[in-house]
Amino acid sequence: MTSETDSAINQSEFKNHHSKRLWFYVFEPELVGDSTVNTFELSYQITGHINKEFNPPTYEFRYYLSSTRYWKEYSHLVIRVYPSEEIKYPIKNSYEYTSHPEGYFEAEVSSYPEEMLLVSFCEKANPSNIRDPKPFLTRIIIAVIILVIIFHPFIPFVILIIIAIIIYISEKNKKKRYKKSL
Repeated sequence: MTSETDSAINQSEFKNHHSKRLWFYVFEPELVGDSTVNTFELSYQITGHINKEFNPPTYEFRYYLSSTRYWKEYSHLVIRVYPSEEIKYPIKNSYEYTSHPEGYFEAEVSSYPEEMLLVSFCEKANPSNIRDPKPFLTRIIIAVIILVIIFHPFIPFVILIIIAIIIYISEKNKKKRYKKSL
């Protein structure tokens, strides 16, 4: 185990790196021995991402677990998530979570975990997706209208060029068909 001084240093380092989007938490575990099971517990608070494509919004948290592939041996991982009371419904998660009366959710993984742990919570059990294709189509229509307004003096020339290209291609195809028939 680490001393209180080491713990305080790690906390300050944690807060310093936490302000950046990419940070590492390094700790040195105390190994009991080869004949006994070594258990590690790592806990910290992470900030999430608000996904406003749902009503009400969902809160997504990501944690990369790829480092477990480098462990010499791997047998069991318990993941506990303690969400705030406002976002108490788990949705769209990497693993199946069991709710506990103490207010946390738990998942057990017996094989190597996925590359990334994704945890999503929401105020409601079934948020509705509010993403709509209409804004995309509206943007395309507006872009076409703006292009027409800006380039309207050139539209007759563009139409003539397109007609000339179509006539050229069709004449070329006629000649190819005529040569093949001979």
